Amino acid sequence: MTQASATAASPWREDTIDRTLALINYGLLLASIFFAGIPGLIAVIIAYAQQAEAPPRIRSHLKYQIRIFWIAFGLTIVASGAAMTAFLLAAVDLFEGGVGQGIGGFSLDMAKLMMITDMASIRVATPVVILTVAAVLVSAVTMLWLIAAPAVGFIRLATDRSIGDGGRP
Repeated sequence: MTQASATAASPWREDTIDRTLALINYGLLLASIFFAGIPGLIAVIIAYAQQAEAPPRIRSHLKYQIRIFWIAFGLTIVASGAAMTAFLLAAVDLFEGGVGQGIGGFSLDMAKLMMITDMASIRVATPVVILTVAAVLVSAVTMLWLIAAPAVGFIRLATDRSIGDGGRP
């Protein structure tokens, strides 16, 4: 048996490959902030695919990566829902004054909208403001989650600790 085949078949080598893949997954989760979540989707697919055959220490990280993805996904759905609702309510408020008595009597006076010079004359419904602020805050929390959670997991994996072991090496 040659040295190369003994090294390739050793459990240490497999653990190193799994560890490297888990480290790359943390990078993909972080990159999902900048690329509309596509790298996060790739990371969660890899984590689900590798979870069954990974060693226990690496498996804890893969489960954590899956949890990171689904929490970020849920927060993104909440933020998107709040933003879309705010947009629809604002659109209804904007066009509400232009609807006439008849079915086809819809009009919008763009000249009047363009002549607004005083910002105090613009009135926005309170639910629109609340939903917009909620969407921004939830988006900020999601971004912080996608920065902090992969960073913590990456550091723990780089220092050979599993997730949830109470800080023991």
